[in-house]
Amino acid sequence: MISSSQVESALGCWTSTKYAPAQGDPLASIVQSVWLFDGTTALPRERIFPDGTLGIALQLDASYRLVSDIPSEPFPPISVNGMRTTAITIEGPGRTVRVLGINLWPEGACAVLRSSLPSLTDADFDLHDVIGRSAAELGERCTAARNDAACVEASLEWIRGRIAGAPEPPASVRRAVAQIQAGGGDIAVAALDALGGKAGGRFTASFCDYVGVTPKRFARIVRFRRALELLQASDLPLVAIAAQAGYYDQPHMNAEFRNHAGMTPHAFRRAQRYPNSTSLAEQVLQDDLAPSA
Repeated sequence: MISSSQVESALGCWTSTKYAPAQGDPLASIVQSVWLFDGTTALPRERIFPDGTLGIALQLDASYRLVSDIPSEPFPPISVNGMRTTAITIEGPGRTVRVLGINLWPEGACAVLRSSLPSLTDADFDLHDVIGRSAAELGERCTAARNDAACVEASLEWIRGRIAGAPEPPASVRRAVAQIQAGGGDIAVAALDALGGKAGGRFTASFCDYVGVTPKRFARIVRFRRALELLQASDLPLVAIAAQAGYYDQPHMNAEFRNHAGMTPHAFRRAQRYPNSTSLAEQVLQDDLAPSA
């Protein structure tokens, strides 16, 4: 079901149109969500955290760019990013933007992209360079859509066409991904090893081929996502958040946060978050504005 909402807050004004498959939806194992953002934000930057998905972004007018230590070009009009293992910060053009995002579960990314997922991990590419002409078809369908909801529906029709007849990951990999997701990433190393059975290292290699990271890394990302959700949704003490998310203790959670988010759980809780999102709204630092030596 596609829904729309209007947001007016100190962080900006925009319309959000979103599709999230319900249980039993044929796309539930393929798509986490498809969303369309149309509006402006008060702060120029957004920090995005790993969540166990791979993404496609269609810039329908002005483009975002990746904030990094070296000057970066705007993202291609249609870009694809592999699974994130660390947070990234993106920066908008400073005016009204309209962008469509497709967040794919690993099984969906295999079917839609039909490409090597490890080569995409923690990287961004022009979607045309990955899948060819079909990238332009996505752009053409969405650009021709009469409104935001129709644009989201056009992207869903494109996804359905891409996955038709696409090869599926091995059953062992699909079971492992489902078990890790169902447990919120709270799974022991011994249990991860057992998922591969007698295949051992071959299973780990196969999992990495079809997911983009190893089973252990994927479980860590899913557990980190669970901790973010708990921090966003409750005022529980950090030690309770750590226990519910499946960490050994709070120091363990703190270390994983530094690894995946570049910040502590306490800093995340204090930061400005966009409504209904774990993404952070960030200022441009004065050091970023200073001329280089």
